[in-house]
Amino acid sequence: MLKELATELAPALSMFFIQSLHTGTLPPDWTKAHISPVFKKNNRHLPQNYHPVSLTSICCKVMEHIIVKDIANHVDKYSILTQFQHGFRQARPCQTQLITTLHDMVHHWDVNVQLDLAVLDFNKAFNTVPIKDF
Repeated sequence: MLKELATELAPALSMFFIQSLHTGTLPPDWTKAHISPVFKKNNRHLPQNYHPVSLTSICCKVMEHIIVKDIANHVDKYSILTQFQHGFRQARPCQTQLITTLHDMVHHWDVNVQLDLAVLDFNKAFNTVPIKDF
């Protein structure tokens, strides 16, 4: 519905966004979330095989996207992040981080230098709610 009525709703949403930024508050409905259980793995009948995901207001997510884009532009314009920061950045996806890491590992192997590596698994950080559930 928001997509179909974007032209008509944009001015009103813009006023909400501006007011929210000026006052530092959000409309109360935008702060509420619907919690949805998302299946992880194994037996679907056991509660521990699910984890909660919060579904929040689409309007709030739009405003969040605008703010994130503005912050990203500022960070890029003033070179605040190091060149080694990848992921969620324009032209620096997680894949380029992997390539850089593999390059460094192979280089250290070639010159016979010890390399210590810590690996973190963020697999569950990117779970989504299947749209067919709604």
